[in-house]
Amino acid sequence: MVIAASATAKGAWAEPTLRVRAETRLEMGATATASGVEVQLTLRDDLGASIAHASVELSLRGPEDTGPTRVVRTGDDGRFVATLRAPANVTEIIAHYPGDATYAATEAQRSIDPAQSDTRLDLSLPGGTDLDLDRAVHPFRVHASSAAGAAGLHVEIFDELDRSLARGVTDGEGDFQGALAASTLGPPGAGRLRARSAGDARRADAQVELPVIRTRRISLTLTLQPRKVEEDGEIRLTGRLFDSAGGLGRRAVGIFGAGAHWGSRLTDEVGNYDLRLPVPADTHGRLVVEARYESEGPGRPDAVSAPTRLTVEAHTSWAWLSLALPLAALLLLVVWGTRPRRARNGRRRVAPVEGTPASVVVAGKAQGRRRQFNILAGRVEDSRDGRPLANASVRVRRGDEVVAESRTSDSGGFQHADLPRATLTLEVDAPGYELSTAAIVVPHRGEWSQTKVRLRSLRWRVAEAFEPVAAEILGSAERAATHTHREAAALSVGSLAPEVNDLAQAVERVAYGADVPERVHAQELAERSGSVARSLRQVPSKPDADS
Repeated sequence: MVIAASATAKGAWAEPTLRVRAETRLEMGATATASGVEVQLTLRDDLGASIAHASVELSLRGPEDTGPTRVVRTGDDGRFVATLRAPANVTEIIAHYPGDATYAATEAQRSIDPAQSDTRLDLSLPGGTDLDLDRAVHPFRVHASSAAGAAGLHVEIFDELDRSLARGVTDGEGDFQGALAASTLGPPGAGRLRARSAGDARRADAQVELPVIRTRRISLTLTLQPRKVEEDGEIRLTGRLFDSAGGLGRRAVGIFGAGAHWGSRLTDEVGNYDLRLPVPADTHGRLVVEARYESEGPGRPDAVSAPTRLTVEAHTSWAWLSLALPLAALLLLVVWGTRPRRARNGRRRVAPVEGTPASVVVAGKAQGRRRQFNILAGRVEDSRDGRPLANASVRVRRGDEVVAESRTSDSGGFQHADLPRATLTLEVDAPGYELSTAAIVVPHRGEWSQTKVRLRSLRWRVAEAFEPVAAEILGSAERAATHTHREAAALSVGSLAPEVNDLAQAVERVAYGADVPERVHAQELAERSGSVARSLRQVPSKPDADS
């Protein structure tokens, strides 16, 4: 496969255009005859299928110059066989396929020696062209044919990087057979095997290629804790993605509960993943939770973990207190209304701090009107899973002046004492997260001594921004929750389908990619998702996701 990319300016960003064309190869034999050169030519794609009715340019080369070019066309079977008139001093024939919108260009050369007979090779794998790397060896057979006999030819097998894999000599039937060790074949993915034979005084050299796919099975594990949880509770999911060669790092693993997508996480360098998720609203009863990995290329299949049972229970109900509680409440009201009034100030419940954003939780307790505090302390965490964010930047400003600045500890903690008396601005920032700001009045009565700052991940912002797009494609948010971005985009139809698929790929690169997202990219994708969702609302019909 050949991928060509070009960039077209669009606003402040470059939008790439990808063109994917299949690789091609020419299998050519040439033999000098009394009337010219007999050419046997076959044009194949990267899967070995013949390409019919394709134009191929042939030219003959002598010791001093190259003769005129002749254009021929392959037949229904992708082959061309003919005798070309040629001068007696022709030493080489060149075949060139220029390619088209579907197939890439290729070229082949073949030496011509009147004293040598043409030689042809055929390479086959009895077990098929999918090479399972978990099997120790893979048998092969190379068969040679030539008018001068095929015995005693020296044959060597290479991979697409020209690494030698096997060598030997053909027997009396023209066969060279053996086995390729899986450990020498390279990593999973698309590849190619080449068999070459060296010519001798009687026979010309020859080469043949065979496309292969190297595969390796993948395992995915999932451990769920706890196995029983109340509604609106939290669960922790851990596991590993690996194959027989070791862990698979920096891969996206999705978590699905009762068929709905709950969240995703990238594996670390050794293939482990660990995430905490809240149980989705309106989830109850016994359900199946599983982890899924969707492969991004050939050679590695998709993987699904063994299903794990999760029981979601309703909040504890004290039905037997249904009669006693109203009476107890009435008694407490009577006692409260007749209690003596306390003259001095005691601890009181803190009213919400006016103007504080939802991402900042003021958890400290006021200590009384007479006590004054000029300290700011708290913890920075991920808003979705509560994970502490180490090395986050915490700044306190008075206007444009920074009066205090620090980095959070490994547990996400921070503290600033001796702050000046003023209305200050708290700014909390971390790579890959949205900026959070809040106003603080110093001194205070202790409210800001236990501050919790919950930063929203840019990955989740981008992923959530695509949800309205998926809902428009599938007809409802409930159906969208059971599909990944890529699955939802694949169901889009009409003129918007290319834009939706391009957006889904961009969202997945930012949401699950190895690089830390930047705010400007996250903002752009969020705006693109909103624009595409609005355009989809004008489409009168939705595809049937169950079909």
